[in-house]
Amino acid sequence: MVSVTQRIGQIKQPRGGYLPISKFEVIQLDDGRTLGEDSVSGATIGMVVDYLSRWEFTGDKEDAFHISLRGALRADREKEGKKLFDGIKDMTDPSIVNACKLVGFDSYARGVFLDYDPESVNADKETCQNIRILVDRVREFHRRFGAATLEGFNLMGGYSKVVDRGDGDFLTEDTLWDLKVMKKDPESKHTLQLLMYYIMGKRSVHEEFKSVTKLGFFNPRLNRIHIIDASKIDPEIIKAVENDVICYTGNEEGIGNQMKLMIESMIPGGSPFEHRE
Repeated sequence: MVSVTQRIGQIKQPRGGYLPISKFEVIQLDDGRTLGEDSVSGATIGMVVDYLSRWEFTGDKEDAFHISLRGALRADREKEGKKLFDGIKDMTDPSIVNACKLVGFDSYARGVFLDYDPESVNADKETCQNIRILVDRVREFHRRFGAATLEGFNLMGGYSKVVDRGDGDFLTEDTLWDLKVMKKDPESKHTLQLLMYYIMGKRSVHEEFKSVTKLGFFNPRLNRIHIIDASKIDPEIIKAVENDVICYTGNEEGIGNQMKLMIESMIPGGSPFEHRE
């Protein structure tokens, strides 16, 4: 059994993806602020913005950074992780520096065991300012588009015999959102991830999904929103993802369909499926 992201890495999508980003409406926001250069990785920036924003809205710092803390525990470096966690007190530079170091332990929680050295992650002043701007943009997003009704949720009740792990970012009253802190627009792997969350969420134990009718991305780095009404998604696409990707019909059928598509894609005139991203 695999996670949502691992499953996406195993399959081949139709050309352009099951749910092309071109199908989404684009809303460009503008706060008149410009971001500088970062001294840490984009992945680190994304996790820190996500967790700091979550802490701000829920008031629960331990829950916001729970993946990082679990990773430090799995790495048998709980004391080291706790010291960094305790050093996150506000949105000042020292706190942001500690947050950037702490989220490096996420990899252990996700099953990637590295020889991680927090001292190798050094967020400079410009990076700290960038993170404050990004968190400000998330705050403004919620002011304009609604407060979160559910955050950092699992999909219990919506998993299958093939996909048994995966958790989403947040819901507002009528929209499933994915926070993507990237320098470019979402790709097919991201839109499929969001669609899988939507399908699985509708089957999950979370009552909040009953009112969800839209799927959206918010990218605070580009200050851009991509959003689509679920009613505009072809029912046949929904069915294909249910059967061939999530495999609600059973492991063998879903895997078999994907193998067939892989073979066809290698034959001239066969299935118009692209190579794995």
